[in-house]
Parts: sequence; structure tokens; C-alpha cells
Amino acid sequence: MSRFRAIHRTVATALGLAALAATGGVQAQAGLVGPNATRTFDIRELTVRPALIYISPSYLTLLEFEDLVTRVASAKGDVVSATIKDNYVYLIALAPSGSTDLLVTVATGQVALFRVSVDKNATGPRRYLIRFPTVPGEPASTDSPATMRLEVQDSRGQPRVPAPTPSTPVPKEPTPITPTPGRVVEEMPPYLQVRAVPLWDGGILTLNLTLRNAGPNSVVADQAAVRVYALDDKGNRAVLPIRVSGGGRVAPGGTAAVAVIAEDAPPMVEVVWRISEIGRPEVWTYRVVLRREQ
Repeated sequence: MSRFRAIHRTVATALGLAALAATGGVQAQAGLVGPNATRTFDIRELTVRPALIYISPSYLTLLEFEDLVTRVASAKGDVVSATIKDNYVYLIALAPSGSTDLLVTVATGQVALFRVSVDKNATGPRRYLIRFPTVPGEPASTDSPATMRLEVQDSRGQPRVPAPTPSTPVPKEPTPITPTPGRVVEEMPPYLQVRAVPLWDGGILTLNLTLRNAGPNSVVADQAAVRVYALDDKGNRAVLPIRVSGGGRVAPGGTAAVAVIAEDAPPMVEVVWRISEIGRPEVWTYRVVLRREQ
């Protein structure tokens, strides 16, 4: 009997040590799992062609935009559930399989198109970043126009160079802004001028924006079209919650002021203001980066 008890104690001790070793092995392997679950899209592409994204009944899928989300719509409400929070959309599958569409409208009026598919074998959450890259205007070309060389032959078939003909120089004109109708233009026309006056008080940013309209049409200085983004040294952007007042319709020759307050503002922010012009389909964009002086 004593020998049996000794063997029993030995087996129990071995099992205990094995369990501890297994636990330590699991802890030692803890960390990143699976492939990269983040993918980036361009908003300009999503407005004309849908992107395929995956959702799961067990894990969340995140759509992260660089502007505030105002609306989400889908043809099949029994396949996907969507929750909006500022510039984020959280998706989760309501069925083990299936697919549908998803239309996400942002504050600029742009609509991002997605095709959603349920992945029942998902092993973790997914994240999709939707970027709003700045599209600078194309610089005017400084190259001279191509010239044609005319070769003249005499009666013997030998080349003869004709006398040069004096040309009249054509003065160059500044390249006008040629926006695409019905789309956001990432610049301002010369007749619209905005002055930004920031004031930092600790982490609170108070910003006064003044718009002057020197154009022929009225414009809408909408306070709801103002966005403030937190910037870091790597160029990453995040939407800041703000409180805005003022603005309105601005007649030719008039001005309008908008006051913006952003709490927990970092030392560097980007301000974006969309300006609509009455009688024109374009939406102009005022964009400026502000830095707090140390």
C-alpha cells in the first residue's frame, strides 16, 4: 500500500509539473496572431467602385473614415448590423453566411460603396481604413509648344532651308481652376479668402475662421462643414470632437465668421472647411495645418 501511495504521489507531481509547463508555454506564446487584419482604401475609388469587405458573427469589423459618418444603409438588414460613432462604423454579422451591399455617407456628401460578405471562419477582428488624400491642382506647364520642321528641296533634290519666319510671342495666362462638376474640389478659388486665428489654452483650441466672398455668387459658410483633425509627426489623422457656432449664407462682397472649440487638442491640427457656392455644383475646400507655439 505504501508503494502504491508513493507511485500515486509521483504521478500527481508529474501531472502538476506538466500543467505548469503547459501554462507557461501558452503564456510564452502570447502576442500577435494571424495575418495583418488592416487594409486601406481610397475614398475616390470607393465612390465609383465597391470594395469587398468581410464581417463575422464572432468578431467586429471596423470601418475607419477620415471624416464624420452621417448615414449607413444596406439592402439586407438581417445580414449585417452597423453602429456609427463619429468617424467609425462597427459591423457584425447577424447570420452565419450571406452577402449584401453597404453604403456609407460621410459629411462631405461622398458615398463609399462596399460589398459585404460573411466569413464564418474568421479568426479575429478586421479593420478597414478609408483615406481622403489631398488632390493638389496640376501645375501649369512651362514647356514650349512643339515646333514643326519644314524641309524644302530645290530643283536638284537638295535640301534647302527656308528663311526663318518671325513668330509673335503669345503671353502666358495663369491656369484657371477647372473643377469636376458635382465633386469636392481640394482647393479654394481666388475670390474666396479665409483667415484662421487659433488660440491654445492648455489642451483647448479656440479657432476663429473668417470667410470673405469677393466672387459674383453667394456662398454657404456652413458651420457643420468644419472638421478638425489631430495630427502627429508621422502624418496620422484622427477626428477631433468640436463645438461650432456662426456661419451662414454670404452674399458677394460680404463676410462670415465661425467659432470653433476643440478640447484635448494636440499641438498640431488640420482644419478642413467645405464651402458651397450658390449656382455652381462644386464644393470648395479650405485646408490649413495649425501648430501651437511652444
